[in-house]
Amino acid sequence: AGVQSIHVRVYDSAGTELRWFRRNEIFHSNRFELSFPLSHSIKPGIYEIRAEHALTGAKATVKFTISE
Repeated sequence: AGVQSIHVRVYDSAGTELRWFRRNEIFHSNRFELSFPLSHSIKPGIYEIRAEHALTGAKATVKFTISE
């Protein structure tokens, strides 16, 4: 697959970008794993991770829930 790059952003339940999570990731295969350190003070809700391939513009999203 060669070297690839994605741009990653994270949004809270209100759709506001959490800019401190914004980053570019480089990977060397068709699969990759991301890790995000979460504060104990993060508000409960549904969060969304959006990734966009740097060259093709292909997009993917995944949602996760923070419970009380």
